[in-house]
Amino acid sequence: MINVSWIALGVAVLAVGLAILFHLKQIKALKQVIEDLSEGKSNLEREHKILRHEIDEIRSGSIGIGQKLKQLQTWFQEMDERQSEMSLQDPESRLYTRAAKMAAKGASAQEIAEDCEIPLVEAELIVSLRKNT
Repeated sequence: MINVSWIALGVAVLAVGLAILFHLKQIKALKQVIEDLSEGKSNLEREHKILRHEIDEIRSGSIGIGQKLKQLQTWFQEMDERQSEMSLQDPESRLYTRAAKMAAKGASAQEIAEDCEIPLVEAELIVSLRKNT
């Protein structure tokens, strides 16, 4: 007969073998997880680098836009000042500008002459010019 101790020894060896096999599978699975995490980390680092570059481009673009807006603001202020100076220099031109605007709105030559205090002939000329354009 087979000795009971030999059976116990065989069961023990089988158990140790299964434990070693299970342990090797666990190590292989852990290595795969570590590899996947490493690959994920590399992907995240690459994406972070791309996003950082895009943010830098946006930042430099917004700085350029800010500078251009400042230039435009300065230009508009200069134009506003020039326009104010021009309107103060020639009061008669304001009358004729006003007359032209009235003619564009459909006012009669008589209304324009009275309102802008210009000769009726000139008011008729302005109305006539407006009708031809």
